[in-house]
Amino acid sequence: MASFRKALRVVLLFTVVLLLIFAAQTVLATNVVLLWRTRVCADGICGLSGRYLQLSQDARPVVQAWAGIRVDETGGHQIELIRSRHRQQLERHTAVWVRQLADAVTWQEMSARIRHTREMRPTYFDVVVVRFGDDCLEKIQVHIYNDDNLDGKLEHRGEVTFIASTDHDSANHCVADLVHMKLDGSDLTVAVTSKERFPQASFAEASRTARRPEADFPSELAALRDRLLRLDEPNVRKSNLPEIIEVADHLIHRLERLEGIHLVHLADVIYRKGRALGYRELPDVAARFPIQDQRGFDEEFETTFRRLQKFVDVTQPEYVLLAVRRERRRGNRGLAMDLLETYRRRHPSPVWYHRKQCDLMRELGFEDAAYQTAAEGWLRTAETQRPVPVIVRISTEDIAERSCINIVGSWTDNVPWRESRLALRRDCSNQAEAVVWLPFGGTWSVRGPSGDRQEFRTDQPFVSSGGILHLQWPAGELEETPGEPLSGTRSVK
Repeated sequence: MASFRKALRVVLLFTVVLLLIFAAQTVLATNVVLLWRTRVCADGICGLSGRYLQLSQDARPVVQAWAGIRVDETGGHQIELIRSRHRQQLERHTAVWVRQLADAVTWQEMSARIRHTREMRPTYFDVVVVRFGDDCLEKIQVHIYNDDNLDGKLEHRGEVTFIASTDHDSANHCVADLVHMKLDGSDLTVAVTSKERFPQASFAEASRTARRPEADFPSELAALRDRLLRLDEPNVRKSNLPEIIEVADHLIHRLERLEGIHLVHLADVIYRKGRALGYRELPDVAARFPIQDQRGFDEEFETTFRRLQKFVDVTQPEYVLLAVRRERRRGNRGLAMDLLETYRRRHPSPVWYHRKQCDLMRELGFEDAAYQTAAEGWLRTAETQRPVPVIVRISTEDIAERSCINIVGSWTDNVPWRESRLALRRDCSNQAEAVVWLPFGGTWSVRGPSGDRQEFRTDQPFVSSGGILHLQWPAGELEETPGEPLSGTRSVK
């Protein structure tokens, strides 16, 4: 018995030691933050969650910035301030909802809103490293800022000299060339311990998971179905919405008149039409394809959705996002969040959950909660599904005398990381640069004023080599437009 007790004590002691080691590693892991090069513009520094951040105590021009997200499960030292602010918002919004919502359906909506917004658990916080314009390349200083109370204003936490890593190419790159870096330390003692690039193994080409019905599609309609699928590809869908709706209507008409048609084929086409109708109301799309008859449009969307309901359960992963869109159109953001939770639980890869949840929280007026969802979405998104930061750089003999250069790029807007107007920023060297975020695996081109083009692809070799696009046009061919930012087209190649 004594030997058994002794052995038991040894086992318990060993278990406690292992738990302490694991806890220490977990605490240490929270102090490691991966930072990505990001846009700097007049609105501020773009954080990874998509919001602009302001330096609260420094008026010096920022030429380069890296953004990251710090995870703190405790909520940080300002957790009570954040939660108090959220409670005040909830009280104000609830008072408005009580006045707005009256019947049984809308009371159900209010109950859903309160259920999704009553708690605020701050876990994610912005971290930004910046270089100012007066830093010299021979002695680069990086400054670390945090946003501990989620107010969008960055507080200075320290100034640390960049410490290069010992990897084989460190002699050929400086901190200004880094697409991302790793910070290791606490808020007050942050040190740059290494420079990191994308792990090459993680950048295999990501295959698109397009919705494809089964192979037994009626052969006489296969060509029409293939045309619809081509128009509805994710990278061209927004440009083809009127044609998608027209082709879908024609295909629905033909399918409904066939005997023995499998309902999955009909439901797939109806879903694609409903999704195209929903896309028509997006702000950037509505500007290109204005809706002339809103009442008629509303009736068409509702008819399309009810037709889909006749054939399938619209809460299934394949169709639930259209049900979410419907509730948002009707103003039922709480019920839309209920459906989003269903989507998150049932779908094997709910890639749209965080983005749509963030949009709904923002529409309800809860910016802090929206930020938490957006930050979590960034951290949980696979690297191949994140956009890639590309450093667009121009070096000329007289660039120091220029404030800006106009160039046209073949990328579309994707606010806030990528816009059609990109501002070049100068540092103390003989160059100017801008940062644009582009999808991984795409082919892009930049066109100069004289019509010259430089094409590049955001593939693994480009990303692994540093993600820097050097523009080689002679200075005499570049147009100077003081105070005006870079311009871009809206066509995707």
